[in-house]
Amino acid sequence: MSAGQHIYARQRERKHHGQLGSQGILVVDSQPASLSTQVLEALAKLSAKPIRYLINTSADPAHTGGNDALRRAGVQVFAGPGARAISDAADGAAIIAHENVLNRMSAPTGSQSPTTPGNWPTDTFSGEVKELFFNGESLKVLHQPAASSDGDSLVYFRRSDVISAGNLFSTVSYPVIDSEKGGSFQGVIDGLNRMLDLAVPEHEHDSQLSRIPGFRR
Repeated sequence: MSAGQHIYARQRERKHHGQLGSQGILVVDSQPASLSTQVLEALAKLSAKPIRYLINTSADPAHTGGNDALRRAGVQVFAGPGARAISDAADGAAIIAHENVLNRMSAPTGSQSPTTPGNWPTDTFSGEVKELFFNGESLKVLHQPAASSDGDSLVYFRRSDVISAGNLFSTVSYPVIDSEKGGSFQGVIDGLNRMLDLAVPEHEHDSQLSRIPGFRR
């Protein structure tokens, strides 16, 4: 199986990144809720396949606001060809994120959650890396602790040499550091250095690494 095609498009001054192929569509960050219709329309023009995975690089509403809409438009990887209807947040496309993203988006029992359950990640990881193989390509979701916040991740598409950087890298502003949510200046520097480390080519490997910046409202 050949590697999936990468989506990298600008719409209303926001950058969209993802991957599509025979297994379906993978989206990195869902954009604000106000853009969900436009995002889904753009994806429909690119592929008739369903959304299978949505990866959140942080809990920032600019990255997660459209989670519920994109999740509902998707289908579980293990679902049958006719499975379209969903009943709760456990159905639809899987939403992958570091566990700190879920902690920021939900709330302890008895407290008011800042977001609705439909927006919450459905597949979280607690360590440094979450690995996934999709559309003939291996990818890693790499947690970068104490960067813009305590839940930031880089998404590294290994075969394509593409990094979706989330809030760690921007071409239009300085990095945003939310110290109240566990962010730190040193953590951002560490994240940028990590991207540089990933850019080193392996033996007999032509590395032309693309770094796709994040966005802010």
